[in-house]
Amino acid sequence: MLRATAVFLFVTLGGCSVGEVSPGGTPTPDSPGPAGEAGVTPDAAIIDSPPVSGPAATFTSMVTPIVTKSANHCLDAGCHAGTFQPNLSSYDTLLDKYKAKPGATNPMTTKNAPHSAVLSAADKTAIAAWIDSLP
Repeated sequence: MLRATAVFLFVTLGGCSVGEVSPGGTPTPDSPGPAGEAGVTPDAAIIDSPPVSGPAATFTSMVTPIVTKSANHCLDAGCHAGTFQPNLSSYDTLLDKYKAKPGATNPMTTKNAPHSAVLSAADKTAIAAWIDSLP
């Protein structure tokens, strides 16, 4: 039984051409992709593109959801969308003092009213964690 399994695997895997190199030393092209181009797969652009990361990306994923919550009203009436500091409309508009560590003592998490009444403890903790994650 073991011999039959080994023969089956040898025959099955022997027919695979993935990674095969032609006698001239040049790799054989992959099968045509959806557009007919050799070696192109639908996910090739995704695999080759760099991951989205860095402070601006983490601001968008961690802080923007907090400041855009209707309950927080941070961006309502233009308050922190450009009229008053901190400008929370994007990472690039945020002044350096609002990016300074440690997050627990940063003005974005410690400033008094209306922030103490508007931002929940969980919101402040999340913002502090974002600040502490900055390079």
